Amino acid sequence: MSRIAIYVRALRLPFATASVLPCLIGSMGAEGPVRWGYFSLALCAVAACHLSANLMNDYGDHLSGADWGDTRYYGYFGGSKLIQQGVFSPGFYRNAAILFGVLSAAAVLVATVAGRPMALPLFAPVFFFAWSYSRRPLRLSYNRLGELSVAVLFGPVSVLGSAYLQTGTAPSLPLMLLSMPVGLVTAALLVANEVPDAETDLAAGKRTLVTWIGAPRGYLLFAILVAGALGGAVASVVAGWLAPFALLSLLTVPPAWIVGHMLRRHYREKSRLQRASRITVGLHIVFCVSLILGLIP
Repeated sequence: MSRIAIYVRALRLPFATASVLPCLIGSMGAEGPVRWGYFSLALCAVAACHLSANLMNDYGDHLSGADWGDTRYYGYFGGSKLIQQGVFSPGFYRNAAILFGVLSAAAVLVATVAGRPMALPLFAPVFFFAWSYSRRPLRLSYNRLGELSVAVLFGPVSVLGSAYLQTGTAPSLPLMLLSMPVGLVTAALLVANEVPDAETDLAAGKRTLVTWIGAPRGYLLFAILVAGALGGAVASVVAGWLAPFALLSLLTVPPAWIVGHMLRRHYREKSRLQRASRITVGLHIVFCVSLILGLIP
């Protein structure tokens, strides 16, 4: 592997769209024209915080043993495995997580000084919960709160936080409601990755919703989350908050059915479920881009 490919794998860059697209939705959904300076700060803050959380997740799952149950690299779930394969030390992940956390905080600090006084006070608890997904004191992903935290952080928090940087005021009610489907479809992406990891997660004491209901029923949770996201998108069009272009989100129904079928039939077959995770990443992108198109005047 090239050095660049190794760093892409360590950062889990294929999942960066999960934070970048909600940031764009919030910036475009705010009242008035897009202020590109504030958009750039929001994008830096959201993306760097996401990457910091990714790195801390690998570090936390190394310490708990969750990533040691199966040291093969699958690409979309189970972590980067670079610690387990001896490529990077745990300290590298911890220090890199701190570095990206500092970059995220710096972008928020600039926004605060530039005229958004609530940016830093609002960011502090967000960053705390982002790290607490994997680390103490909360370890949200180990206590059946990982899915909820992802839905909130990648939905309302990312969308509404980006909107606040645009206007400096509280986001509108339609945008608040629109942020929820974004969070639901991101949580569905997480669930698709939790199903193949259910056995090793359970052995390491990582109690996700999938380990709670059982991997054979994980597809039901995935289906509920996708259905909720699609229902929210359609309702936003009917209410007039989004242009009809947002109905393109319904194009995700066939791939969602395929993923649900694979999760149901092959929940123990990690190699097969790599394709399911890959499809779900694409599903997430199509869904969010559809909402963005629906926001264009």
